Amino acid sequence: MDRRKFLLSAGVLALCARPGVSSAKRRVGRSSPLRSATSRERELEEIADEFAESSPNSTAAASFSTKLDPLDLASIVLESLDTQTDDTVALATKAGLLLSEITRDTHDGHDRQFNSEVDAAAARPLTAALRRSYLDLYTKDFRILSKFNSELTKAAKLIVSDKARQRYVEVEGETGVPWYIVGAFHYREANLNFMGHLHNGDPLMMRTTHVPPKRPPAPWPPGDNRDPRKLWKLSAVDALKPFANIVPGWSFPEMCYAFEAYNGFGYRAQNSRYPTLNSPYLWNYTNKYNFGRYVCGGFPRDRVFDPRYVSKQAGLVAIVAKIKQIDGSIKV
Repeated sequence: MDRRKFLLSAGVLALCARPGVSSAKRRVGRSSPLRSATSRERELEEIADEFAESSPNSTAAASFSTKLDPLDLASIVLESLDTQTDDTVALATKAGLLLSEITRDTHDGHDRQFNSEVDAAAARPLTAALRRSYLDLYTKDFRILSKFNSELTKAAKLIVSDKARQRYVEVEGETGVPWYIVGAFHYREANLNFMGHLHNGDPLMMRTTHVPPKRPPAPWPPGDNRDPRKLWKLSAVDALKPFANIVPGWSFPEMCYAFEAYNGFGYRAQNSRYPTLNSPYLWNYTNKYNFGRYVCGGFPRDRVFDPRYVSKQAGLVAIVAKIKQIDGSIKV
């Protein structure tokens, strides 16, 4: 190894994994939890007990543990809303609020440089070169990292379940976005929380406060509509309908382009300094999210880039790839 390569590798290693520095300190800009872990675990136990009483034969109740697992909470929300009694809707609301809180505490920042994904797409068109770059990343030695297989499999199974897929198909009918991509967005942005906005996981019964803020448009909830199932669909349609003005179809390059347009092309603005950095919004949990040999570089807060930050969320390409492994009918 020549001296220049050695210094570069040493510098990146120092940024990404300095010995003696806790992971909490490396997560620059991470907001403090809204409540303590103990408080959350206590509420989680209460929710688990209430759910077990109301749905003793459900698969979610059988597999639920007191470990703070967002996907277990998402299952509880989905099954509780499906029953649609006053008690189960109240339980779904309670679980959904906790899940929104957990999601916000682990959410990467957005890197949007424009007011909307349509503006971002207009500023950076989908060129032939950009199409090739997406395909090259996917077709040349692409793989999901083994340590994330369990999480992605659990998420993908919930996405393709009959109850969740039905709701994603309804959104596809309104937006043209394939149901499995709706599901992938829902996992990345909201931990599959049907009591959270698909836009960013914020609580469903009020407008969003994080990027993108003030969505859906006021008044929200509209009229006298308080049905969470109907509101989630309206919100999801609001989040995804701009894609009709971004991509003509959903080939793999168009899918990746839509993902970047939604989150922002801010990672590409860093390529002059960090040429091997690929957006974790697409590529995290795979071998394609990298900064040289070391996985790091991201947005701990909206529009704030830090080369030391390590993304905490699954990349959308990884999610779609795992869904495809489970449901072979998907053409990606």
